[in-house]
Amino acid sequence: MTTHDLAAAARTCHRGALINRRVVAEGGPELLTDPDQMLRAFGLDRAIGAVA
Repeated sequence: MTTHDLAAAARTCHRGALINRRVVAEGGPELLTDPDQMLRAFGLDRAIGAVA
């Protein structure tokens, strides 16, 4: 399965991978909702919606 809906993937899959031109991380569903992994996978400086 491939999807951009990470919340749905976390609810339905028992393993997942974050890919950004390569596999950035792989693991259980908690990986798909971990803000630190999101920052790493998508190269963001801060979490979207976070107050600086």
